[in-house]
Amino acid sequence: MKGSIEINRGAKPTVGQSGVGFIVVPDDDTRQDYIDTCYRTMTVTMNGGYGYGYISNVKILEEALQKIKFPLKSTERGTAVFWVRENFTNRPIIIGVIPAGDYTNLLSEGQGHYVQQVGERVVEIFEDATNGVLNISVVSDTEHPAKIRIKASSGNTESVLEVESDGMVRALGNQVEAIARQDFKIALKNLVDEELISFSGDAEKAEYKDQFNTQITLNEKNVNLSTEIDVNITAKDSVVNLSSKEVNIKTDDKLNLDSGKEPMVLGDTLKGILNDLCSALQKMTVMTPVGPSSVPVNVSEFATIQSKLQNILSKKSNLD
Repeated sequence: MKGSIEINRGAKPTVGQSGVGFIVVPDDDTRQDYIDTCYRTMTVTMNGGYGYGYISNVKILEEALQKIKFPLKSTERGTAVFWVRENFTNRPIIIGVIPAGDYTNLLSEGQGHYVQQVGERVVEIFEDATNGVLNISVVSDTEHPAKIRIKASSGNTESVLEVESDGMVRALGNQVEAIARQDFKIALKNLVDEELISFSGDAEKAEYKDQFNTQITLNEKNVNLSTEIDVNITAKDSVVNLSSKEVNIKTDDKLNLDSGKEPMVLGDTLKGILNDLCSALQKMTVMTPVGPSSVPVNVSEFATIQSKLQNILSKKSNLD
């Protein structure tokens, strides 16, 4: 005998036209398997209300399914639901839920509210078109830490996820982590979309650029800095200043080149001492049996050396 679907257009109704019932769990031992099946097939078991017993495989609208609560035990009642009879198959369909007696709806015009709760874990979306507000909240516990995931995927690595605001974009957290698998770029632009500052990089290098023609490039071999403006580096009481015409290093303690084993020489001071030495040598006399000698016969050579002392002074470098 072939199976058939009985078409009943209300002539032989076995259930009323509509009613109020409640969600039930048929068996305590298979509660979770039953709930999983309900969400997969969009059917539930309900007590149809006064005058009815349990009715299995009752179709339920998706919006209502998202709002129901299953009882913890088969002897308890779940969410109250409103059902209507579908005359074609003479079967009830759940089209909505009825809030519990202690439920208070604080919504006003232009507002919407979606919430799912299991124990102390709550997922909530609140929308307020009147005030331009959308809140997404997940509250959980230590066993199941709260998570919110937003994913864009198209299989060709060209997906785009954009977060845009004409004001502030704020991210707060005890830890903030951003991961780029290929390359990254952070940029500051003006109102006409001109790039003012950018920091970008990939597996080979990282690069900083700005509107002052400053560029810093870091790679495996070196760090390159190029700029058209002065550069000042300050560390406590020490300052390094780089400009287009000179480089200044100032420190209240010591400036060492390499290991700094020996002190540097002051150019003007050394020149002055050598100048005095050359002058003294040109005037030097010694006592002889016949009296003081004359000045050295090579006094002109000392004068020549004295005239060259200016050449020992650097025209580019100075120190204190």
